[in-house]
Amino acid sequence: MRYLNQNYLNLKLRRGRVAVTSLLLLLLLIIGSLVEGISVQGSFWNGSIVSFGGGPASSAGNAADSRAKDPAAGKPTSADPLTADPQPSIGDGSQSPNAALSPAPLPSMPLGLPARANMLAAPLQGIDSVIQRSIEESLLPGAVVLVARDGVIVKHDAYGYAELYVLPGVRHPDPTPAARDTIYDLASLSKLFTATAVMQLVERGSIDLNAPVARYIPEFGVNDKAAVTVYQLLDHSSGLPEGLQLAKAGRTRDERLQTIFAAKLKFPSGTTRLYSDVGFETLGALVERVSGMRLDEFVTREILVPLQMTDTMYNPPSSLFSRIAATETNQPSTRRAMIRGQVHDPDAYSLDGVAGNAGVFSTAHDLAVFAQMILNRGQYGGARVLSEKTVNQMLQLQSESPNGEVSALGWDQNQAWYMGRLASRQAVGHTGYTGTSLVIDRASQTIVILLTNRVHPTARTNINKTRVDVANAVANALR
Repeated sequence: MRYLNQNYLNLKLRRGRVAVTSLLLLLLLIIGSLVEGISVQGSFWNGSIVSFGGGPASSAGNAADSRAKDPAAGKPTSADPLTADPQPSIGDGSQSPNAALSPAPLPSMPLGLPARANMLAAPLQGIDSVIQRSIEESLLPGAVVLVARDGVIVKHDAYGYAELYVLPGVRHPDPTPAARDTIYDLASLSKLFTATAVMQLVERGSIDLNAPVARYIPEFGVNDKAAVTVYQLLDHSSGLPEGLQLAKAGRTRDERLQTIFAAKLKFPSGTTRLYSDVGFETLGALVERVSGMRLDEFVTREILVPLQMTDTMYNPPSSLFSRIAATETNQPSTRRAMIRGQVHDPDAYSLDGVAGNAGVFSTAHDLAVFAQMILNRGQYGGARVLSEKTVNQMLQLQSESPNGEVSALGWDQNQAWYMGRLASRQAVGHTGYTGTSLVIDRASQTIVILLTNRVHPTARTNINKTRVDVANAVANALR
């Protein structure tokens, strides 16, 4: 009997130990899950992108998961944000070499539901049908839309295709869906980076806005341009022509720059506003003369690296081509067939892909960081790019053309033709020929980014209504 009692007690002890062990294992599992959850949340803050409001999104770096499930229908991408992969590390061929130059990580723009930014979800979701309709009408093959307010990203979605055609009317047998991290040729949005670089040199006392350009580039002073100022180049009142056919001018970059410097005025300087690529090509050369660095080197060191815009660059490396949206399939002026990973603008291409008017490639997220820096009056995440005084000076009304175009220094202002109901004296932005646009509404602290490759396969479409409809949807979402 004593033996049986002893066995019974031993059995109870063993069961007790098993129960305790099980409880300990359960606690360890719970703790492990919590740690993993913190790690995933940490990846959001360190640069991964998830969308809210227009459908959930995947990590910005996971192109496979972030591609549209039904690109042809224009439906936005979707994935579970808690299972999204983090951004790939440098060296796997999917990220810019700029990442290796970045200092300690900045906090990423937080992600939130529209209500967090005091916005309505339904109008933002309506953007999906706007883009879908544009795709169905063959106005554009694909797009990425990003909306942010008060520093919170409330929508970030990809639609359609980044590459769809091999020739006009001939579809690619294996088209590339657009993704949230698709890299687009920004076209004239590049001017915003050129203007920022110029203003950085103004801050440092290296450039005087009211000085003649010929003070820094003596060759520019010919053909009645001796009095043209840096300021006039920035606000498009220099009188220089819209563009030049640089592909036919000389054989080297230096020879083509001399063609720019020798350009003749179309109007007397300071008398009217005429949007001029030549003026910004000159500004790019001005940055080079004053800084002693090529424009892409200066912009990378002074803007992109401090802001950790690792997916923004001139002349993307071939390792990134699979992430880059294609543009035209035939450009006779430069004798190019399919253009992908090279700047679309013929003049910028003739300047080796580095020019003050065009040449920058970027993603919606990187561009949002740049825009938020402007809203923050020159700084983002502790990195200061411009002083508050300089940003205020850049965004003040400078000039107005006879057709109603209003200009700040390098920026458009109050342009309803693409800003829609967001247009006001507090709204600044820019568009790009390839189908890109950026609107910053300072009154509501809102950013609207639309990146498309509407010039793929040809440059015959007009997406201004799409731009307006997207901006109006955002305006309707504001509370």
